[in-house]
Amino acid sequence: MGPNDILCDGRLLMHARGEITPRAGSNDFYLITTCKITEHDAANFLTQFVTAREYIRHQPGFIRHHLFENHHPDAAFRFINVAAWQSMKDFVTAFSSPEFKKLIKGGFDYSSQIIVARRATAPWSIF
Repeated sequence: MGPNDILCDGRLLMHARGEITPRAGSNDFYLITTCKITEHDAANFLTQFVTAREYIRHQPGFIRHHLFENHHPDAAFRFINVAAWQSMKDFVTAFSSPEFKKLIKGGFDYSSQIIVARRATAPWSIF
């Protein structure tokens, strides 16, 4: 694998192409955010991430998240966050609230991309 390669669950790609549909009864949304953060700005990003996480984890609809850090020096994305929400409405409400916006100070160079997905239907779903 190269520094810009990202391991991705093939079920997400299949869902994006319309080859599979979400499992019946499962409306959970997964937001996969890739963040380009310089090594110099990583500590500032993480400090704000932890502060924001403490707020977000108590919002209606939030289920869980996992933050991953790529330590390869030539990586396209330094951080990847995978967050599960009960609905897109819950996510939008939490992130657009004035309280959340006050927690994000910026002060570092970054860009990000967000992928929205739902869990795949059996037989691909093993979790």
